[in-house]
Amino acid sequence: MQIFAIALTFASTFLLLFKTLYAEKQSLPSKIFEKKNLEVKLIEPNYNNGILTTTKGGTIKGEDFFLQAKNISYIRRTENGKPVQKILADGDLFFLFKGKAYTGKKIEVDVEEKKSIIYDGCTFVDPWYMGGRLIELNSDGSGTIHDGYMTTSENEKSDWSIESPTVKLTKGSKVKARSVSFKFIKLPIFWLPTFSTDLKRESRTPFKYRYRVGGRLGPRIGITYEALNHRHFKTNLLLDILLKKGLGGGIEAMYENPDNDLKFYSFNYAAHDLRSKTDHKWLRYRFKGSVDDVWFRGKGYATDDIYVNLSYDKLSDLDMRSDYTTDKVSGRIAPTQLKFCKKTYNTISSLNTKVRVNTFQTIKQELPLFQFNVRPQPLGTSGLIVNNRFNAGYLNYRYDHEARGVRNFESTRSELSQAVYRNFYLRPLSVTPRAAYTFINYSRSPNRHGNRSLIIGKFGADANMRFMRPFLNGQQIAEPYVQYDYMTTPSIEPRQHYLFDIQDGWHRMNLMRFGLKNFFMTKSMTSNFFHRFNLDVYARAFFHTEKVPRKIPRVYADASWKATPYMTYFLNSAWDTKRDKFDHINVGSLVTVTDDIALTLEYRQRDAFCWRKVDTENFTLDFFRSERDLRHSQVSDRRNTILTGLFFRLTPELSAELKTQHGWKRHHLPAYHAYEIDVVTLLRGAVKLRFSIDMRSKLNKGKAKNSTRYSFDIHLGADRPRTNAGFRRIGQGNYDN
Repeated sequence: MQIFAIALTFASTFLLLFKTLYAEKQSLPSKIFEKKNLEVKLIEPNYNNGILTTTKGGTIKGEDFFLQAKNISYIRRTENGKPVQKILADGDLFFLFKGKAYTGKKIEVDVEEKKSIIYDGCTFVDPWYMGGRLIELNSDGSGTIHDGYMTTSENEKSDWSIESPTVKLTKGSKVKARSVSFKFIKLPIFWLPTFSTDLKRESRTPFKYRYRVGGRLGPRIGITYEALNHRHFKTNLLLDILLKKGLGGGIEAMYENPDNDLKFYSFNYAAHDLRSKTDHKWLRYRFKGSVDDVWFRGKGYATDDIYVNLSYDKLSDLDMRSDYTTDKVSGRIAPTQLKFCKKTYNTISSLNTKVRVNTFQTIKQELPLFQFNVRPQPLGTSGLIVNNRFNAGYLNYRYDHEARGVRNFESTRSELSQAVYRNFYLRPLSVTPRAAYTFINYSRSPNRHGNRSLIIGKFGADANMRFMRPFLNGQQIAEPYVQYDYMTTPSIEPRQHYLFDIQDGWHRMNLMRFGLKNFFMTKSMTSNFFHRFNLDVYARAFFHTEKVPRKIPRVYADASWKATPYMTYFLNSAWDTKRDKFDHINVGSLVTVTDDIALTLEYRQRDAFCWRKVDTENFTLDFFRSERDLRHSQVSDRRNTILTGLFFRLTPELSAELKTQHGWKRHHLPAYHAYEIDVVTLLRGAVKLRFSIDMRSKLNKGKAKNSTRYSFDIHLGADRPRTNAGFRRIGQGNYDN
């Protein structure tokens, strides 16, 4: 049957060409068509009173002009003393004009007036389909669509569309419509007075829909409308309908100047909370924004460049950070600050002003703070390297207004730090001794004795050796090392001055780290890939420290193994020598199976005597506080945790992502579980659907209570899928990309 159909197609094509050639011989003299440079080819035409007609099919060609139809009437005559030249066609109509293809029921072309009218017409500008009851075209390709529509659905009955009584077309790809309604399955969803877009630049509609269930706000419907996308400026209108709470809406604006470094973003949102709690106002809001720019742009390193950053984030209440979010607005509250930074070849300086605009935040205000850092410089020909750092400002520490038992404090603070070091290379030994001091002055102190000055000396040395041993298809590098740090007792104790951050928490320290690093590298027998295995075994010795019960309290081992180009395994652990058990152990794997499947698995165990720190390499807390005090504080947080992640893509249009977290063995607290599932699919290249489930355990009166949120997002006119989406086969964390 397929061979028969192909043969029939070729035969029909041959007959059509034969009849067309035969019709040319029977047509009128060519001089009739010379005026408008039209080439008319009709099958079995009839001529009567200046009208050439056919019902067998044909074509008419001209400059930027091609028409093909089953029924064609070409009119050329004089009416009322005026020349008339028109084309009427219908049936299997195809019209190509100014690079755009049109179809429809019938067409009228006025060659003299250079205008065309297409009835029930449609055109295509990838990936858009656009048409209407009537399409009027001018000679330059511009025109008007009456009772028009736009969609990316290829079906005759579209899933969604943008409809307007009047749509203006430019000679390019821009369109402008009035009284626009957005419909999904023929149901009106949204209305706008005007709407304009560039079809070649835009591959999706300006609307996103989402439906979410769960959480504190309950069920809600959200709509994001891209109101303006002109060159480098973009504006979104946001609307949330909360079935139990009320309404919310806002404006999101973005700008990026391609000619300079100016970037701008703002998010302004307000909500009417009908059932607000006592700690919430009936009108809730969030105003967030940032501006980045470079002033006095120069060339090279030694320039007058000044980097400027302005950011702000004002919220009516703390819950606003998670109640209303977008793709660009997360639950994190950004600092409200204005920062200037200047970089030259040898210096980096900055001036920062940070203020608290939300009373429910605890923040260190900088009013302002100046910082100056100098590139390490050689000291003459001595081989010594000098490093200098200076900062000064007025700091104002403000606690959350609900915090109890704490008191705000403020003080001017100036700090000067200088360090000098030199490297001595005594093959194979490399030694780098160093010496430094830090001087800090405070205008106020906790005991109200006024001005306080702190000075502390720092001394130390680094020493290491490197040995290399080549072997078949690889080599081994062994590096024994020692790092010694000693800090003198500060001139005043921490209790006698304010602690604004970790840079104020100086205390006497006598510490040495020693260990052995091993690097193994072997070349694969089947490819150019090098297998890599790194192992660092080390310990820290504490000298003359009453707070630490043992001189060497822990022995550490950190390892990583790059088994294949797509598989990595890692281990971070420490052995508690006093209790003969693991202080902590983190072990995991990061695997990319194929371009469409990636996964991770990680196990974390932390003992009650493994302290929670921002900087795990800072041991001031261990020297200053006893082990017993730390054990009964929130710094001690024993727990076991399993983390998993899985990403897989079944088809270019369907992908899923799963993340889980399970924790247990906490002190006097129940186990907790959390998982997040995201499924994304693309339907007919026109509708992007995203379904998400987010379940987390929350403490309620000492008991774990599960809170589950469901989210369903609809993005109409989504981008077409790309099989080469840049998925990285790097064997680590691919499911996060």
